[in-house]
This record gives sequence, C-alpha cells and structure tokens, in this order.
Amino acid sequence: MNDMILVVDDGRVGALTLLDLSVAFDTVDHSVLTNVMRKRFGVIRKALGWMEEYMRDRSQAVRVNSNEWPVRY
Repeated sequence: MNDMILVVDDGRVGALTLLDLSVAFDTVDHSVLTNVMRKRFGVIRKALGWMEEYMRDRSQAVRVNSNEWPVRY
C-alpha cells in the first residue's frame, strides 16, 4: 500500500494485481489445486506449504435439492 501511495504521490502510474483464491478453495479438490499450483504455476516451498496449511481440515458440502453431503479434505 505504501509503495502505491509513493508512486501516485510521485505522479507516476501504478498497477496492483490481486488474486482471490477463495472460490477456488470452495470448488476444487484441494489435492488437485495444490498439484496445479505446483506444476503449472511453480508455487513451491514456503508458499506451497502455506496454501496446504490454509486448506487443511476445511470442508465442503454438496447440496442437491434438500439433501446435503459433506466433503472432507
């Protein structure tokens, strides 16, 4: 944030890219997401460990009409 303020104050153009993965955690099997992040995007070491820790013990549920089935990762 401070870097963006400095850029704008200096009269230059700044760009910020944000990545929202919250939906990805809800819709994709966590092991598949981890493999894609590692193999396709090169996420490794601490960053990959952080993602795995974030996803650990989270649950999802599939609901069809009034029936719900929990999915545990």
